[in-house]
This record gives sequence, C-alpha cells and structure tokens, in this order.
Amino acid sequence: MVSRAVTSLFSFPPSRASRLHLHNKATVMPTLTRLRSNVFAPSIGALLVLLSFAGAAWYTAWKWWPEASQRMPRPGTAEAAHAAALAKTHDHDHADDPDRIEISEQAQKNIGLVLGQVERRDFERQITLPAIVAEQPGRSHIDVTTHFTGIVTKIHVVQGQAVAAGQPLFDLRLTHEELIQSQTDLLKSVQEIEIIDREIARLEKLTREGGLPGKVLLERQYERERRQATFVAQQQALLLHEMTEEQIRQVIKTKQLIGSITLRAMEDEEMTQHDRPVVLQVHELKVTLGQHVMAGDTLAVLSDHSQLLVEGEAFEQDGPALSRALAENWPLTLLLLAGGEAPRATVAEKSVTPDPLKLLYIADSVDPATRTFHFYAALPNRLVRDSSGPDGRRYVQWQFRPGERLRVQVPVERWAGRLVVPAEAVTRDGVETYVFRYRNEAFQRTRVHVEHSDEQHAVLGDDAAIREGHVIAMSSAQQLQLALKGKSGGALDPHSGHTH
Repeated sequence: MVSRAVTSLFSFPPSRASRLHLHNKATVMPTLTRLRSNVFAPSIGALLVLLSFAGAAWYTAWKWWPEASQRMPRPGTAEAAHAAALAKTHDHDHADDPDRIEISEQAQKNIGLVLGQVERRDFERQITLPAIVAEQPGRSHIDVTTHFTGIVTKIHVVQGQAVAAGQPLFDLRLTHEELIQSQTDLLKSVQEIEIIDREIARLEKLTREGGLPGKVLLERQYERERRQATFVAQQQALLLHEMTEEQIRQVIKTKQLIGSITLRAMEDEEMTQHDRPVVLQVHELKVTLGQHVMAGDTLAVLSDHSQLLVEGEAFEQDGPALSRALAENWPLTLLLLAGGEAPRATVAEKSVTPDPLKLLYIADSVDPATRTFHFYAALPNRLVRDSSGPDGRRYVQWQFRPGERLRVQVPVERWAGRLVVPAEAVTRDGVETYVFRYRNEAFQRTRVHVEHSDEQHAVLGDDAAIREGHVIAMSSAQQLQLALKGKSGGALDPHSGHTH
C-alpha cells in the first residue's frame, strides 16, 4: 500500500499535448514507476517508523524517566496543560521568579560555594558542652631534681627546647659531702678487697704445702665476702646519687674521685611501652649558671604532652545524657574554637589514635557554687611541627595544647536514614527555612522543613521538596539569600538567617 501511495504521489495527469506522444512512452512509464517505488518507498517507511517510536517515547517519558517526570507531566492531565501554559512564558517567568538566581563562576568562588548531592545517612543528635584541654596530673610534668649539693657549671638546654630521654640537662660541680664520702668509701673498699685477694693467694699456697692450718685461710675468705658486700652497697648508694654505672667503673679503674656530674632527662617506664619516640619539652628552667643548689632542689620541669585530657563541664540536667554516652561507649566530637569563637569541627584522627575519642569517667561531685560537674576523655596528641633552630636545638609543636578551649558534642540519640546537610546549606527568612537547589545553571530557593539543627548539621524533613540525589548549595546559603534579596530590590536585613 505504501508503494501505491508513493506511485500515486508521483503520478500526474498528462497534458493535452503529451497525450499525442503517450503511445511512444508506453514502454518507458512502467519502468519509471517501478524505479520510484523501489527508491522512495523504503525511505518513507523508515521515517514513519522512527516518528512512531519518538512519539511513543515522548508520550511515556513520565514512566521511564524519573527526572523527566518533574519537567514532563503525564499527557492528558491537568499538570500537562499547566506545563504547556508555563512553557509559553518560560523566559518571562525566569526573569520574574523571585526564588531563582543565577550567579557567575567567579561569584561562586568568591563566596566559597560548594555543590553537593543530598544523601541519606544515620544522624546522631548531640548536645554541645564547653571543655578545655587539660594535662594529666602526675604524668604530664616531670621535675628534674638533684640528690646532692653542688654548683651549676653548665646548662645544656633552653626553655621550650625538646629533649629525648637520657639527654644531658645540667653539669654540676659536686660539693656534697655525702657523695664525696661515698666515693671515698668505695675506693677504700676496692683497695681493701685487692689487698685481701693478694693475702688469700699467699695463704692458699701455704695451706697446700701444709705450713698453715686451713682455718686461717677460711677466715680471710669470709672477710673478703664481707668487704664485697660493703662494696656492692656503696655502688648502689652512688647510683642513687645519680651517678651512672660508667662513672662508677671510672672511679674504680682510675682510683680518682669524680668532682662533677651530669644530670639527664629522666625516662619514665610507661613512656618506653609505646611504639613512639619519647619527646619531652623543657617547660621551665629554675636555675641559672653558677647557682649553688641543695639536695632535693628542682632544677627544671619537663613536660610530656603526648597524652592529654579533655575536661568538660556539664550541668546537672546533662547528667543522664553523659551517663548514657558512657554506657553505650559512644564517640565524642571536638569543636576547636578558632578566632572569634567560631567552632571548627575536628575528630581525633586515625593517625593519632586508632580508637575514637571516648569518655573515661564522670566526676562524682558537683560544684555547689556553679552547680556543674566535670567529665573527662583521653585525648591522644600528635606532633604537627618538628624542626631545628639556628643553634641546632630541637623544637616541636603539638596539635593540642593545655588550656585550649573546646566544645564537646556528646551523642544523645541516634536517627536512621535521614536527609542530613551542612548547617551552612540552610538559611532562614522570618518563619521560613530554605535551601538552594541547583538546576539548569541556576539556584532555586526551595522551602524545607528542618527537624533538627546544630552548629554543624541540619536534618531535613521528608516533605518531597528536597529528595535524595538533588544537587544543592552545601555552603554559602546566607550569601545566596542576600543576593536574591538584592536582585528583587528589597532592603537587606543584616540579621537575616541568624538567630540571637
């Protein structure tokens, strides 16, 4: 039938003059008719088939293209008629839409705008409490003391310098009578033992020859054991006076008293249990060169800030939430206060500790004046700077410093499968709350319902305005709000989007 239609389409009635020669073309016309049918008929048929498929796809796009369903309503419905009416005034509506704004790429960079897709995830409702970084009592500070009197002849370190365990700190010229006497007694014991050894060697020879009873040799051997016991005790006494084993061997070998001694950084047994180098800082120097010190005086204070504490402050009504977080072993989140009291979120990094920040204990007493109590969490610290100065001395800087103010977010409740966006993605104007959805190279202000918000996040309600997968402005929503008001010509409210 298509062939016949095409044939009829290209067949025209012959003119009066042409009829005279029609009999001459009797053999040509059938050939031309077959040629037109073979060439044009398949092309027209294929075109009709493609148009049929395109029409079916357009008619059913609302079923198989979800995103198209927002722009292409189902044909034959009231929404389709409304969409057709809107299409006629598309350009005019965009120009007059009070909730739509277009900004350049340069402007997006200027305000630090970040785009992102809305995702569903689990959310923890939290309470925010003030806290500070605190030192661990009895561990963070180490006093360097001396067990004897002397004069400071050299100071090897300066305040603020980082030192390793065993590194020299001070040289002292000894004036301590007890230490000098202990060295003298040690030398005397060494010499007496040497004399007794020579005597025993002589008596052993006489005893073997039968010229001396064995009782005399036995008495001298007992005397040597008594001297040896005294010698060992004197060595231990010198070790307690901070003399090293090398120095004691030097006294025994040279038979000379040591007139000066070097005090070194103490090494705590607990420090050596960690798989990290021990780094101490000279927190305070309490002596000067040439100063005479007495036994028991503190020469310096070393600090070890590798392990600190988070000391939080809570009110009585926060007690149940803290107790539940402690019982559930929920992790805490730290908010470091930057300049201007603006919090910035940070979680204990895995490079610092493999475990998240957890509560250690809650204080068992309440301050009667403030009606608050403290809670504590272990805070692993890490070095963020380790360098040498012009004089070759080592200086370090820790990530967290004692006295630094924090805010601690304590989990109170967990919600599953919520639309969570950053707090900067939400802006407020009066009683309405908005986010800016990015569509067709423009930002569309969209009303949303916020179920919960804090300093870092906002939880959106499932009211179909914003759904999972939609692209929105994850930051700078307040700047977009001001730009939108400027576009409409309205007066800008400096407090718009803020709560006081």
